[in-house]
Amino acid sequence: MPVVISAANQKGGVAKTTSAVNLGHELASHGKKVLIIDGDSQRSATKNLGIDPKPGQPTVYAVMSEPAQGISRAVVTYTGTAKYPVRYPHSGRLDIIPGAKQITDAPNVFDKSRERQPMPTFNHVLPYLITQFCGEYDYVIIDPSPSEDRVNKAIIYAADAIIAPVAAEPMAMDGVQELLETLQEINVAREGLRLVGQTKLAGLLIAKVYPDQMKLVASLQSALDGAHIPHFGTTYIPYTTAGWESTGERVPIAVYQPDDAAAAAYHLIAQAF
Repeated sequence: MPVVISAANQKGGVAKTTSAVNLGHELASHGKKVLIIDGDSQRSATKNLGIDPKPGQPTVYAVMSEPAQGISRAVVTYTGTAKYPVRYPHSGRLDIIPGAKQITDAPNVFDKSRERQPMPTFNHVLPYLITQFCGEYDYVIIDPSPSEDRVNKAIIYAADAIIAPVAAEPMAMDGVQELLETLQEINVAREGLRLVGQTKLAGLLIAKVYPDQMKLVASLQSALDGAHIPHFGTTYIPYTTAGWESTGERVPIAVYQPDDAAAAAYHLIAQAF
């Protein structure tokens, strides 16, 4: 079965989508088959990769509200852009299930049709989809929205590992504590739902770091070590010009500028998996 990874942080603007997209690209560049599921109603990962579903094309909304029909109808293979074509080595591949504005309605649609669904609750939808239809993938990366709703909780239930991007700021530890409490509650609830395994924190990822924030980064890393909270050691994601320009070009950072410092950092993060 694939390793299921999700970025998570209730605060927006901390590079969740950037991390999901660039981690997916790095893993595919290592010859892995990767599926990104865009679970954000703002469709951030979909836009980031320049995917523009045609009218009527199934999206994550259709997949999560009618899971028995599988995922193949919604999967799009990423090939870059005309200016920046992307080909992955060996059997590497980066696929995406595009996001949808109406994804927040999926739980209610599921509830109304529960009698004909192949699983008992909405929290079982993603685990079902992954076990039944994602066997060809090495990794599934799920990009959630920053809000705490039923879709996001379902994403955490499905994840084996959570990456928690945080900004280099004094209040970062407050959000970390909330995430740890949420993970503990969900892992306790998993037993009642009869879901196999646990959702673990792979690590905090300090992101969008400006050059004058290095003292704060070192202080935050020290605080994480002192609290025995997993993180990615001395690796952090610097804020670079190529980082935000690549989003405008609809390509991962390493495609836009391979020697960029942020691209190198995501390369190191991928090695952790």
